[in-house]
Amino acid sequence: MVSSCSLYSLWSTVKTGQAVCELLNTINRLIPENGVFVQAQHFLVDRKKVQAVFNNMRTVLFLRNVPQVFVFYSRKGAGS
Repeated sequence: MVSSCSLYSLWSTVKTGQAVCELLNTINRLIPENGVFVQAQHFLVDRKKVQAVFNNMRTVLFLRNVPQVFVFYSRKGAGS
C-alpha cells in the first residue's frame, strides 16, 4: 500500500491527535509482518506518534531536498 497523504496534513485538519493515532494504528494492522511504513515530513511533528506504534523506526534527514525533509522508516516486527 502506498500513500502520499502526510500525517501533518491530516493533523492540521483535526482538533486532536486522536485521528493521527487511529490512522497509524490502522496502518500498523494493515501492513504485513516485516512490512515498512515510510513517512516524509519537513518537521518532526509526528515522530513520537510513529515511534509509539512502530518499535523499529529510523529517522533520516535529507539535506539535498529543498526544503530539507525528515523521512521516518518504520518496520513492523515483533511487538509492533
